[in-house]
Amino acid sequence: MIKEYWAAFLLVGLICTTSTMFLMDRFYRKNQELPNNDYKELVHSIDSLTNHISLISKTNDSLKSVIDTTKFEIIINQEKYEEDFINITNQPIGDDIEFFTKYLSESYERFFGSDNPSTVKTY
Repeated sequence: MIKEYWAAFLLVGLICTTSTMFLMDRFYRKNQELPNNDYKELVHSIDSLTNHISLISKTNDSLKSVIDTTKFEIIINQEKYEEDFINITNQPIGDDIEFFTKYLSESYERFFGSDNPSTVKTY
């Protein structure tokens, strides 16, 4: 008998399954909970974190700008140092002696103090 009416049994089973699914969907619904204060506090925390992240991002961009400017200034200083180094190392020894003699005579008080006699001054 099952072999003869298998299509009918299958149809009845599908109808029962479909009607059960429809009834469950229609009548069995969970009550939707309203957000409580904890939820609102969490949303507020997330919003404040978003603002904080934005502030940190702006600070990061400004720091990158300062770093780039500083790198540029370092490159300029390095080029100036290299020029000065070449000029100093290539000048005659007589010019070096004259420079350091003037420097020491002008800075005598700073190096030796005001109580020492001025025996090293040169003109």
